Amino acid sequence: QSFCFAVRKGDTALLALLNEGLSIVIADGTYRNLQAKWFSTLKTEGPVSRRIVVGVSLNLPPYSFLNDGGQPEGLFVDMTRAIGRMLAIPITFRSGTWQEIRQGLDSGEIDILQSMFYSDERAKTVAFSLPHTPVQYAVVTRRQDPPLSELADLAEKTVLLLNGDVAEEFIRQQAPDARIRYRDTQQQVLERLAAGEADCAVICKISAH
Repeated sequence: QSFCFAVRKGDTALLALLNEGLSIVIADGTYRNLQAKWFSTLKTEGPVSRRIVVGVSLNLPPYSFLNDGGQPEGLFVDMTRAIGRMLAIPITFRSGTWQEIRQGLDSGEIDILQSMFYSDERAKTVAFSLPHTPVQYAVVTRRQDPPLSELADLAEKTVLLLNGDVAEEFIRQQAPDARIRYRDTQQQVLERLAAGEADCAVICKISAH
C-alpha cells in the first residue's frame, strides 16, 4: 500500500492541483531530499547483506568513466556511493561498454545500471527508478558539413550511434531509412565521425563538447 492525498469525491480541481504538485516535487528531486532528511537516521528492516553489483558505462564523462588509476569516477558513481552509504548497502562497481553492462543486467551478473534512459520498449524487461538526471542529445556533424537539427533530417543519412543507445528507437520512428552504424563508446562515435565514416552522429550533448 502507498499513502495518498485525499479530497472529497468530486473535487476534481483540487485533486488535479495536488497531482500536479506531486509530479513536480518528484521530478525535481525535492521528494528524494525530504526522504533523506526524515528517514536517513532510521534503520531499514532486513538490510541488504550481500554486495550489490552496479554497472558503470565506460567513457561517458562527466557522468561515468575510468580515471587514470583505472577506477570508476563521475557524477553517477559518486551519487551511487552516496546512496550506498545512506542505506548501508555494500556496493561493487563493474565497468564496461554499454552493451557489456546491459548484458550483465539481463544475465543477473549485474544488479543495477546507474544510467539507463526510459522507453516503453525497455520497460517491458526492466524496472526503472524515479528519474534523476536530465540529459540532452544532439545531432553532431563535422564543421565543414551542413548542420542537422531534427531526427527527421537523418533520412537517408549514415548515422553513428552508441551500440544499444535508446536514441535508436526514436531514429527508427522518425527516419526509418537512416543507415545506423554502431560503436562501443561515445569516444569511438566521435572519432569515427571525424574520420568521415558517417554523415553525422547522435550523442549525449555534454559528452560531445
